[in-house]
Amino acid sequence: MRKGERKPADMVLKIGARLTFFPLSTENGVASRVEDISGDRLMVAMPVDEKGVPIIPLPGENMICRIAGTGCYYQFNTVYLDKGKAPIPVWFVRKPEFVEKVQNREFVRISVDYPVILRPLDENG
Repeated sequence: MRKGERKPADMVLKIGARLTFFPLSTENGVASRVEDISGDRLMVAMPVDEKGVPIIPLPGENMICRIAGTGCYYQFNTVYLDKGKAPIPVWFVRKPEFVEKVQNREFVRISVDYPVILRPLDENG
């Protein structure tokens, strides 16, 4: 799968998967995890800031979400729907149909074969 390719969300989103949300109301990303998947909604653990205060976006707020894959990230757009309290504080967000592959860095390593000639040096160099 190349950068920018789309993959069905059900193949990537699993219960317990770590997520990073980027809501407009926060400066940085906030960490969470998938607690449940039902229909077109994801139930995720409610993120907290560095002081332990829950982060609660406005209903309908758009955000970007990233989920780590093998050697890449998958990214999707979602919308905050609501919050819940049972049995832990959670967010309800819209589940995407597809996720898009994005790389961890701009440049990647690839396997390459180069011909090499070795010449041993004598005592004089």
